[in-house]
Amino acid sequence: MKRLNPARPARPWRREHCLWLVLFSGVAAFGGIHMLYLALSSQDGPVLDDYYKRGLEINRASRRDWKAACELAADIALNSALEEVTISRIIFIRHACASNN
Repeated sequence: MKRLNPARPARPWRREHCLWLVLFSGVAAFGGIHMLYLALSSQDGPVLDDYYKRGLEINRASRRDWKAACELAADIALNSALEEVTISRIIFIRHACASNN
């Protein structure tokens, strides 16, 4: 292949800016068309009327479980030779997590 400007050396294909502009434009257009297709062809799920109440209940249950786990302590001994677990003392702590209500 004959170069048009012999003073300037030929660049590899990956260094051509116009090529990347055309490729990225094509990829962006394809991605946009694909997203539009997905948006138009899929069904939107129904939003529940009581979504706020369900969210509050999830938070209450999570807080209740966390407080229950925080108020309980135990001394546990593991004996791998005999393959046994010994619980020697269970303690109920009243205000262990009072600051995180």
